[in-house]
Amino acid sequence: MKFIEEAVLEILSDILGKKVSNSDLDVGLTEELQIISDDLSMRFVPELEAKLGVSASATQWLKVNTGRDAVRLFESLLATR
Repeated sequence: MKFIEEAVLEILSDILGKKVSNSDLDVGLTEELQIISDDLSMRFVPELEAKLGVSASATQWLKVNTGRDAVRLFESLLATR
């Protein structure tokens, strides 16, 4: 679902203050992109959930290490709605 990928890229770009590309979805959010965990939990998670209108559990979020992981998570959540 392209709109999920676009939402992830938009939010990551806002957090980082620079444009994030599709290739950045496959790298570690905290390692390679160097996003601090507070920004992930206090900005990325709530903004993405609000934008997409669905929430993921804390357990599900623990499995998200890359932007692509977030895309896959929300694809599965929206597919089961």
